[in-house]
Amino acid sequence: MSEVLEEFKIVGMHCATCSVTVESAIKKLGVKSVSVNLATKEAVVEHQGLSAKQIVEAIRQAGYDVLTAYLLVELENVSEDEISYVSNSLEKTKGVIEVTPNYVTHSLKIEYNPYSLGATEIEDWLRKRGYSFKILQSQVEESSLLKREFSKYKKRLVVGSVFGALSLVFYLLRFELLSLVSVLPVQLYSGSIFYRGAYRALKNKTSNMDTLVSLSSGVAFAYALYSFLQYGISQFIDVAALLIPFILVGRTLELSIKTKMVESVSSIAQKSVSVIRDGKAVTVDQASVKVGDLVLVKPGESIPVDGVVEEGKAEVNEAILTGEAKPVIKQKGSAVISGSTVISGSLLIYATRVGSRAYVNRVAEFVKQARGAKLPIQRTVDKLSSVFTPIVVVASFLTFSAWFFVFHVSAAQALLFSLSVLAVSCPCALGLATPLAISAAINKAAKSGIVVKRGEALEKASKLDIVLFDKTGTLTEDEFTVVGYKELVPGALSYAAVLEKRSEHPYAKAIVKRFLKDDLEPTEFESFAGEGVAGVVLGKKVVVGERRFVESNCETPFPIENHELSTVFVALDGKPAAVVTLDSKIRENAKQVAEWLKKNRIRVCIVTGDSEASAKRVAKEVGIEEVYAGLKPWDKAQLVTNLKKEGVVMFVGDGVNDAQALSASDIGVAFGTDIAKAIADIALAQPNLKGVIKLIKLSQRTVSKVKQNLGWAFGYNALLIPIAAGALFKLGFVMRPEFAALAMSLSSVFVSLWSRTV
Repeated sequence: MSEVLEEFKIVGMHCATCSVTVESAIKKLGVKSVSVNLATKEAVVEHQGLSAKQIVEAIRQAGYDVLTAYLLVELENVSEDEISYVSNSLEKTKGVIEVTPNYVTHSLKIEYNPYSLGATEIEDWLRKRGYSFKILQSQVEESSLLKREFSKYKKRLVVGSVFGALSLVFYLLRFELLSLVSVLPVQLYSGSIFYRGAYRALKNKTSNMDTLVSLSSGVAFAYALYSFLQYGISQFIDVAALLIPFILVGRTLELSIKTKMVESVSSIAQKSVSVIRDGKAVTVDQASVKVGDLVLVKPGESIPVDGVVEEGKAEVNEAILTGEAKPVIKQKGSAVISGSTVISGSLLIYATRVGSRAYVNRVAEFVKQARGAKLPIQRTVDKLSSVFTPIVVVASFLTFSAWFFVFHVSAAQALLFSLSVLAVSCPCALGLATPLAISAAINKAAKSGIVVKRGEALEKASKLDIVLFDKTGTLTEDEFTVVGYKELVPGALSYAAVLEKRSEHPYAKAIVKRFLKDDLEPTEFESFAGEGVAGVVLGKKVVVGERRFVESNCETPFPIENHELSTVFVALDGKPAAVVTLDSKIRENAKQVAEWLKKNRIRVCIVTGDSEASAKRVAKEVGIEEVYAGLKPWDKAQLVTNLKKEGVVMFVGDGVNDAQALSASDIGVAFGTDIAKAIADIALAQPNLKGVIKLIKLSQRTVSKVKQNLGWAFGYNALLIPIAAGALFKLGFVMRPEFAALAMSLSSVFVSLWSRTV
């Protein structure tokens, strides 16, 4: 294997140590050479046999990132098997980092290294392998892809049905030639989708459902033509006329169901928006709305932006946040979230987040990504599906051989059984069983304020063993109030408040609110995750944070005992200066959620950076026995890693300050509508702990639905393949190929419909 030279643009390097770290991470992969240039932020790697994905993952695991590009491609006339084949093959191409297939929309999201590969090269790769495709803009909705595909199949269904019925009428009237001619549009137009798919599969040395359909329909037509030329009777012309239309019936119904599933989230957002321009309301496209625009929303309309009510009063349905349709009154000064619906009244909204940054559009994007994920159970099914079609083809051949050579029936009768086996076998139901159930569940979750960002997490939540709750801002409300303080140095808390202006921590907000007097800014500021902040205010060195951190910057310890409430310490110029005690309410439903988890044999723990006394006070109120206090962010992550040896771990935190623990857990759950910031697998739009219970229940229902779908798919094939092969022939029952095809088609429809009931 020849040496490959690849260049990567590194994101996040700012010092020589960074470049050494990146270089070391890449070297561990066994590359021949690597050179990282801090000035240009580039890494040049010479390697043999490594994929771009391996190198990028090594860089990301080292804590840095790589500049990548994305291409969204819609593949036309392909099966789920082909999508899997293309995805796996593309990932082996130089420069391709990751291919995320979406089995619902038949699209691929391709992440690639623009320094090694261009979009045109990816397009050429697809063309050489015979695939028709469209390059999509990122803003194109999934539903529009499915609508185009639905329209395409619908046209073929109409043509196939009309000419198939006409062929059948001519056949019954004994107009053999007209019957044969009438079936040509069915085969050449309606069936072209399947024949092209089978040809591509053959070209790529694989097989799929198109192979089975093409063989059964094509052989039936060929035999009809042969028998007409030989005997003047177009035997099996009814199979050639009806088999493809029957399959198209199922495929069209299936696409209709998929389209509705995909639209369920993206349709929440308004496509056109009323904006006040020059004192008048004008209708503009949503993409034209800017931050600061005044948006008019009338009764029955969906709120298209995140913002603040400038004028008006209305009842608003915030089900997309809360999962409940209970109306909420919004008036001047109220915050509103896109995706909510105005029930009565009108609102004039000052837009603060628009376009792709608006909540509803972020939800739609994450939903698309999560739906495209392939779960572990799906990978197992894929392995089975890859051998399913060859097994069916062999079974069809053996069926013909057994009936013709062993049981001595006519060649036509043996062929009928053989074609029925091909037509009835359904790999599609197997392929759809998992992705459709997951897709339906993710849609349902999104409309209830639960945003699944990583599909695998939804499956893992069904077998949960341990839940870790961060205390501050999770079990307690994130708004703190100062309940006591002591200044050892007069005016120390004014200095602390100036410094805390730069911090996002809930404690900081409470201190600023209570003690900020002057509109000053710190001349120096540095934040230490999980410990506190330090800086310079009016020439004085100020340190604010938890006790150990502040005392490590003091000449003497604080002459104060730890308090069971949350406590913040302040030092000025290396001397103890002040102590502040803060408190916040326990979140509503916290105790109820803890009880439900324990009742369901799930271990519940509190983790916090606060003192043990403070943590145990909250634990006692909530009813949690296991407490881990005084932990730094990296300690929380290590705790998660250790507990993962004992079972599946969920960490519930604020999404920003607990980034390491969220990343380390099997399922990271974060609160907040700014879901892009949350380094979590799942985001709860509302800080309501009941969302954790909803999530677990939904996960359990989803996995149950997947198993039911797979049970149906396996059971269907196990029962109908023997019947199609003639198992009931002696009892006088024969399954003709066209009706076998209809059964196969409806099997996929059943799985699609059943998935919607998750």
